[in-house]
Amino acid sequence: MAQVAADIEELYLFSRNLRDMAQELSDNYAQLRNQMIRVDDTWRDQDNREFMEDFMRQADLIFRIAEHMEEYGQFIHKKADALQLYRDTRM
Repeated sequence: MAQVAADIEELYLFSRNLRDMAQELSDNYAQLRNQMIRVDDTWRDQDNREFMEDFMRQADLIFRIAEHMEEYGQFIHKKADALQLYRDTRM
């Protein structure tokens, strides 16, 4: 690494926050999705079918976003580890 220009603690904090947000997003949306499935059991009309299809498509997108946030968090954490190791060996 030619030059280290990052606040390692901020990288760790950002990584942790990304991963926490990903987990919360997944958990909360899973609860809503389960609740929507229960609602679907009693709501039977054309509006319901269209709504459910759209809702499930959007749910899949939200879960993918959460997965990406987790991956980004892991990437940032690894970067911070590498920077910390580099700084430790330079001292």
